[in-house]
Amino acid sequence: MNKTLLLAGVAACLFAANANAVELKQYVSGKLTYSDMSNDVKYTEEDSGSKEKADDNVLGGSFAYGVKAGAVRTELELNIRDKAEKTYTENGESWKNSLENNSIMLNAYYDIDTGTKFTPYVGAGIGMARLKGKVADTDESISKSKTTFAWQVGAGVSYAMTDNLSLDAGYRYTDSGDVTIKEDWGKVKFDSTSHEFLLGARYAF
Repeated sequence: MNKTLLLAGVAACLFAANANAVELKQYVSGKLTYSDMSNDVKYTEEDSGSKEKADDNVLGGSFAYGVKAGAVRTELELNIRDKAEKTYTENGESWKNSLENNSIMLNAYYDIDTGTKFTPYVGAGIGMARLKGKVADTDESISKSKTTFAWQVGAGVSYAMTDNLSLDAGYRYTDSGDVTIKEDWGKVKFDSTSHEFLLGARYAF
């Protein structure tokens, strides 16, 4: 019993010492995003099916609040993107597919200290995406919204302008899941992934 209390006391002291040794810094960040979105669209009608590649380049923005402890940063991030669209024409008929993809992510980053103003980093995140797929032609339009699991991995580099302000440039791959529109004639499935390039700033306080 005494040994258990002694070990618990030692562990508590070590935890307190470590907490005091690591300085916690809060920060906010804002970034512009350029996304090469690949919204693979799969059509299923009766017993036949086809798949179309619906790539589109869209702009967007991200806003985050985070905490930095040593070399590790964790943050909650909101991503807002433009609508990705693709128009098809076949046998004199045309229709448009579109997908909206906004998300909330919990991210973690590891900063690599180089002893300079440049700090490379790697990171990953998980969260939720709100997808809205839509198919429209001259006669009608149908849509479906869905909340999906999303994940991302990436890397980048920041440059310290001052002790509090850093510029940031990065890349990440994002998988936002899928949303399916079902009708009497069949279904259309949107499967969304993207390569994203980000440029912005981070302010610590």
